[in-house]
Amino acid sequence: MLSLSRRVLARCLTAFVTLAPAHLSQADESTSKVTAVRRTKSGCYPECQLMPSGGDDTNAIDAALKLAGAGAPLRLGPGRFFYNGGAAPNFEGSGFEISGAGPALTTIELGVDSYFIQTAHPIATCGLKGIAFHGGRGAFRSNYSGVNVSYKKIFSDNIFVDYSECAIQNNGTDEPYWIIDNNVFMANNSTVTMGVALSRFCDNSIITRNSFLTNRIHIKLRSAGVSTMVHDNDFLYFEHGRSDFPRSSIWLVLHDDWVNAGGGFVATHNKFGNENQVPADIRVLFASEAPVVAQTNGTVMPELSPAAEGYADGHIFSHNKISGGHRIPFIWSTTANLRNQKVVANNFDGTPPSEIIGFAVPPPPEPFNQSNLIGFNNFAADAVDSPAPIASASHGVASIEDPFGIFEANPNNFHSFPGGGDLTGFQCVLDSDNERFSDSAGRLLRGKGGKDALGGRNAIFMEIAADRQICVTKIAPQIRVGEPTWIEFDISPYDGDSAEFVNVEIISEQRSVHWRRVVNVPMSGWRRFRFPFAFRCLPKVLTVVVSRREPGNGGFGVGRVKIYHSREPVNSAGLLMASNDFSHLPTSPEGLSRGKVWVDENANNVLRRV
Repeated sequence: MLSLSRRVLARCLTAFVTLAPAHLSQADESTSKVTAVRRTKSGCYPECQLMPSGGDDTNAIDAALKLAGAGAPLRLGPGRFFYNGGAAPNFEGSGFEISGAGPALTTIELGVDSYFIQTAHPIATCGLKGIAFHGGRGAFRSNYSGVNVSYKKIFSDNIFVDYSECAIQNNGTDEPYWIIDNNVFMANNSTVTMGVALSRFCDNSIITRNSFLTNRIHIKLRSAGVSTMVHDNDFLYFEHGRSDFPRSSIWLVLHDDWVNAGGGFVATHNKFGNENQVPADIRVLFASEAPVVAQTNGTVMPELSPAAEGYADGHIFSHNKISGGHRIPFIWSTTANLRNQKVVANNFDGTPPSEIIGFAVPPPPEPFNQSNLIGFNNFAADAVDSPAPIASASHGVASIEDPFGIFEANPNNFHSFPGGGDLTGFQCVLDSDNERFSDSAGRLLRGKGGKDALGGRNAIFMEIAADRQICVTKIAPQIRVGEPTWIEFDISPYDGDSAEFVNVEIISEQRSVHWRRVVNVPMSGWRRFRFPFAFRCLPKVLTVVVSRREPGNGGFGVGRVKIYHSREPVNSAGLLMASNDFSHLPTSPEGLSRGKVWVDENANNVLRRV
């Protein structure tokens, strides 16, 4: 429900664009008047001024736009203009500088099929300022579809009301430097409209200090909004939504590969309101475009139903105020290829989000989307008395920094603890001390002699070619899907030609990659490595694979490879006697190295040492 102040704002916006034209002594009573249209001696046009006629100003505006395209600054006087330019392009220049007397004074009433400016030519630079636009399809549309890396295009201090398509849009394949500043966007519906739609590679664009009040999509950015700054905006809905037309404040269109898939995008200090919110609405959407033919950027809506194949990488959402009216995700992705998302230092109030990062389809085993981070965020004061939010309903896609323990109360959340050691819930999944080291065909490997980091024999030293692997395999592992899991291993240099890097990955029988890293081989001695992750399925065969990263030959040592479930990382090299739980110990000495302990079940569970 709108507060009183917002109802007043809505009425005022309508009043701005329906003012009767004042009597203007400079204007002819029957036709618009254009003044100062002669060129100077230098060949440039001086300022061009246009006053409203009180009637149809279409021809006068077309003539003025022609002068503006030739280089004349165009000033629109106070009053109401009527422009019915139709659906065809009406501007042929490479830039323009057009301003009104302010959106409270200068109004342009657009015909139902009109854009104020529509062009098929690349716009090198432009400025549009101080005008209230009412009706039409929108105010500006560039249909140019090529590369246009030029100068800044600035739209500031305008009001866009009752448009039926998109207020500002472009369609280039590489067209950066758009500045959208201090405007109001209020379409005539929230089912097929957009406020701003920027096309591919809109790098270094800035969308700031705007009020987005009614649209289906407030902001649409292709190339996942690469290097775009969205800050200090108001994202509200002055119209009640519909479940069959999900709305989104920010839609980041998935890119076609990982390169330039949104890196550098920042959304900060914005307000996401809860006015007229419905459960189908989405705050931030990562999705592909619906498959349509011969439509422009500002009319192509998102494809929400099937899982998408696009990519998004490196977005930051920080210091925003997010007010909830329904339990909806803050971020919703139709692709599993979502990585390096940072959601930090935001303020969530009202109804908490259902999840911070949600996926239309749970991601399969894939290491690329394990790098998302939910940093410290502030929740409503009653968060300690409410169910804990979850980072994501999908397993292992985001780590959490949670100094006040808001997320800790929900076991579905996935933390990266720096230490600990409590044994509650500990379960060993794989241990090289039991499974031994083999090659990719399962043949037992016998490397150069040497001791592991603890002086035992749970290690192997080998000089191997780049196409060979050291494997530790477990048949029918005992796995708990979605629970915090840790992989630990030791790496040592080889006495001789040592590798510089090794690849370490966890794969299953279908070559699904559950986890993967490139690890630096230390200069000397053993180095312990430990990483958290979560399984997303139940493999029948689980293998840890260690191999050289660089081409050629070279060696390394690998030892004490372990995978285990535990809420916190533990010292799994010891006997874990703190809880008197010996269920992890082997029940046979077979394959154990000297000094290891096992349980003799045939002798009343006596502990024996090899």
